[in-house]
Amino acid sequence: DRSASLFICCSTRVTREFASSQNRRNVRTAWNGVRAAPAIESDRRRQVRERLGIADDTIIVLAISNARPQKQLHLLPKIASELRARRSNAAIVHIGNLPNAALPETLDCNQPYASHPGLIFAGFQDNSHEWLAASDVCLSVSAHEGLSIAQLEAISLGAPLVITDPAGTAELLRW
Repeated sequence: DRSASLFICCSTRVTREFASSQNRRNVRTAWNGVRAAPAIESDRRRQVRERLGIADDTIIVLAISNARPQKQLHLLPKIASELRARRSNAAIVHIGNLPNAALPETLDCNQPYASHPGLIFAGFQDNSHEWLAASDVCLSVSAHEGLSIAQLEAISLGAPLVITDPAGTAELLRW
């Protein structure tokens, strides 16, 4: 819209790309914000894992997203398989809305767990901080991203991240 007086983007990289592609000067950056959460102590972590049914010795790689093509959820079964080949006590746990209509036919989240060994689709959860606290690492394989709130939440809890490098993500390294 040429009549807009200002465009707001969610990362400096997205701001630069948008301004360049649209030949605009009225573009600014406003980062997503999250409230910093206190780090969870090991006793609390153990309690959270117990309540969620996760064994203490299980290596949990947590992926948080909704089902959109850019999130590349079709990669999770292969990543889970590779992970399990190296660590039999590891699993990828995905939390977030998963309408099957948005997923590739080969990734049916209604199939039994055995269909995707090492991959658990836990569905929407309103306690992402607890899931992050119970996990060992946070994973994102997005093809493109502005500035991910899930990644910011992981950082606020001190969780390690394994992420692709779409627009905005590299800015997280400056934290």
